[in-house]
Amino acid sequence: MYADSLAHPRMKKKEEVTLLKRFTLVALTVLVAALALASAAFAASDGVRTNYTTVADCMTCHNTTDGTFAEALVQGVHDDWAQTAHADAATNALPISEGPGCAGCHSGNYDPTKATPSGGIYPTDGSDHAFAEPFVGCSTCHYNSNTMHAQKDTLAYQDLANPNVCGQCHARYSQTVADFTWTGPSGSPTTGKLQYPVNYNPFTTDLASVLNVASPGSPQIGGFWPSGQSTKAHGENAVQYDEMAQDWTKWDGSATQVIPVTHFNSLDTLKQAAAAEGLPASVTVNNCSHCMSGSARILADRNGGTVPAGTTLADLKYGDSCVACHSPHKTGTPSVFNAERDAQLIMPQKDLCGSCHNAHLAKGASFDPAGEVHHPQDEMMKGYGAVDVPQTPALHKGDCVQCHMVPTGYEYNGAPGTGANHLFKPIMPEYAATHTTNVGGVDKPMPNSSCSTCHGTTSDPLALRLQSVIDARQAWVEDKWTEIEAVLNTKAALYGYADYAAARTAFAGMGDRTVDQTNFLKAIVNMEFTQIDGSKGIHNFQYAEAILGKALEQANSVRGPVGSVDVTMPVYGTTPTIVWGSSTAIKGTVVGDAASLVGSQARLWAQPAGGSYDVVAQVFVISGAFSFPVAPRANTLYKVEFLGSDAYAPATSAEVGINVAYKVTLKASKSLVVGGTKVKLTGKVLPLVDLAGKKATIQRRIGTSWKTLKSAAIGSTGGFAATFKTARGTYKLRAVCPAGTSLVMGTSKVIKVVAR
Repeated sequence: MYADSLAHPRMKKKEEVTLLKRFTLVALTVLVAALALASAAFAASDGVRTNYTTVADCMTCHNTTDGTFAEALVQGVHDDWAQTAHADAATNALPISEGPGCAGCHSGNYDPTKATPSGGIYPTDGSDHAFAEPFVGCSTCHYNSNTMHAQKDTLAYQDLANPNVCGQCHARYSQTVADFTWTGPSGSPTTGKLQYPVNYNPFTTDLASVLNVASPGSPQIGGFWPSGQSTKAHGENAVQYDEMAQDWTKWDGSATQVIPVTHFNSLDTLKQAAAAEGLPASVTVNNCSHCMSGSARILADRNGGTVPAGTTLADLKYGDSCVACHSPHKTGTPSVFNAERDAQLIMPQKDLCGSCHNAHLAKGASFDPAGEVHHPQDEMMKGYGAVDVPQTPALHKGDCVQCHMVPTGYEYNGAPGTGANHLFKPIMPEYAATHTTNVGGVDKPMPNSSCSTCHGTTSDPLALRLQSVIDARQAWVEDKWTEIEAVLNTKAALYGYADYAAARTAFAGMGDRTVDQTNFLKAIVNMEFTQIDGSKGIHNFQYAEAILGKALEQANSVRGPVGSVDVTMPVYGTTPTIVWGSSTAIKGTVVGDAASLVGSQARLWAQPAGGSYDVVAQVFVISGAFSFPVAPRANTLYKVEFLGSDAYAPATSAEVGINVAYKVTLKASKSLVVGGTKVKLTGKVLPLVDLAGKKATIQRRIGTSWKTLKSAAIGSTGGFAATFKTARGTYKLRAVCPAGTSLVMGTSKVIKVVAR
């Protein structure tokens, strides 16, 4: 095995490498031009593959000078690639000179069995025919895949999202499954395993079948912290694949736990969720896949921003692989931890993480209290989204990498590495300070914590002083969650639900919620905003503190419903009638705990015929009961409103009605006469409402029926009169006034006239 300790005995200083890079583009242009003259013969004889396509061949189309090339998307890709470290022949020359231990990932089409050293150094000019190009050329990543040519307009283009393409080299400290034999620096044969696959086609062969990828459980020649990050850096890391491949296992130093996958297997997660919830392709592909699949992202980039029409979730192959964040050809996004290096991101790092880790809220908007919260980290950092809480941006807004990707490895020379780790897990100061790895015979703590890159000092390099701040803030947040959940469960019980989750489901489905039910939902969505954010307040503690304070206030403000507000008189479902000018009562009960109703009040609303509802009275609820004396002047509808108490929310009774009849009087001029005598009947109708043109009907009872005896016009003062001639007998008489628009029919008392 080619030992790590021998891999870089002549490692150049960073300044020397930087100086060499200044000449890279010029040298590369000359080199490519020279290679173009003999590319066919060179490819056939040099390196391990005979079908390796050199940069010189690719650039005949993929450059900006060929105006006839139609696809602008890839026309200038060579010129972009030429700016990257992959194309930097000067920088790659050093590892090539080290031979098979390094050259396989720093040259194109490397064959370790052809490597022939001279004076302990391997030639960098290709004279030993071990490689086809002295840099990482096109065919190293694209192989001779048809994805770019014969099938370039199909979904096969997504094969370039295969993480194995990058993983073949960015899995440093792994070991090949097979052994190889090459000529060692001393000129003698050396047999062992390499740290990269040889003659590897990522489009046809799974990387795991040719390379034992290093992991915490199988560190091989490298090492890992218990939390899973690499302890070795190898010149700006190059162990990204090893870290990202740890999808299913969480290494916490004490136990292994199965957890939901994140980036590499994110597409599997999406497919499982889509199947479980029955989500249509229009949702999963158009709305979700851009953030859950590197396949979808690069297909969309090639298709004007959208995934090709007709693409289904089943068509997509890869999760959030390397190309979901990195552009193999583009530059212009300097590394956060080493400005001399380019991270080749698809957008500035301050925007990249939030482009997916967001809840898709419009800027400044708030979550729907009846909705759900999805990965709201961007909103939390920018300080908006909470309901009824002022916007409060975080001090660390846009600084995701500074905390989640701090370098964790040491270089060959023992210096702390500057390559970002790709587990994306924050490194707590206490963890960094209490875990060590052997570096050159010395046990050293982690080189950085998530706080130290900004807050480290000479006396406190890992910013250990901030651990107590983090612990206290997270403990406070967790205590608030417990407090809010307890209040919500208590309030849910008032409504008859087992817990706040059940009440939330019920309230969210209501089209017409009360203020208390809305406040209940607001409290939950605000609490969940801080929970689903995942940082326990650390992303934006000032905002989280305000959110949870408001959530507790909203939860405490919720009042439970009373059982009902029952009107017992008049009886619900009936419409009793009273005579105009008389009174009655609206009585009933508020069904609830009497002790919790002490001091509460009820309000009576009345709506006379033709009018609108108005408050007409307000009384205290005594032992759950209420009574309102009423003297309606017309047909009237009533309802009783319980105004609420500290424990109960307001509630309103069902509507009841009381009809009002005209008040009719009737009297006779004589009550005892001789048969044949005329008797005058007079009477009056009140109120003087809707009487114009009406007649009072005077009726005589014959047997069990009432027969009309006389009719009399009702005058402007409500009076009426009629005369009739008696015959021998007894007359039982009454007067009737017909109903109006706002009163019902009125009937007088029965009078008696006797004729002898």
